[in-house]
Amino acid sequence: MLSAKQRAIVKATVPLLESGGEALTTHFYNKLLSGYPEVRPLFNQAHQASGA
Repeated sequence: MLSAKQRAIVKATVPLLESGGEALTTHFYNKLLSGYPEVRPLFNQAHQASGA
């Protein structure tokens, strides 16, 4: 269970995630897959190629 402080942090991040979540996710996966190519096979390659 989350503490009151943790819940406040999660609630405070919602507006940022609503406006920039897609950019954040794209950046995260680009960094992950370029920095750790060994994890690439764990992801659907068709989705990676199409950006889905």
